[in-house]
Amino acid sequence: MADDKQESGVNITGSGISIGGDVVGRDKITSTGIKGDEVAKLFEQLTSTVKASAPPDKLAEAQQKIADLEAAVKSKTPDVGLVGKSLKWLKKNVPGVSDVLKLVLNQPIVGQAVKDIAAVVLDEE
Repeated sequence: MADDKQESGVNITGSGISIGGDVVGRDKITSTGIKGDEVAKLFEQLTSTVKASAPPDKLAEAQQKIADLEAAVKSKTPDVGLVGKSLKWLKKNVPGVSDVLKLVLNQPIVGQAVKDIAAVVLDEE
């Protein structure tokens, strides 16, 4: 063998044990590594629905609420209070947006904290 060096995992030899890289006993959980273009695609449908459904006098504020939600989805530590307020405002002021919000915010790349608050707010009567 030209190169016997092992770069990851566990290597047990006569001279000892070496550990390199990640050693995982079960499923390795990593951060989602959300890319900006993935998030943008998720929010395109939401933005289209809001533009079509929001009353003209509420459109600018609705777009700001969407921007707040998008920032929360990208954040490693989202402000769940801001997420909740944005969801409540959109649900109250933009007819028919709840179903699209559920669809967008239930995607695998969306963090669990955002999913949890979305489930609570959007399922309230």
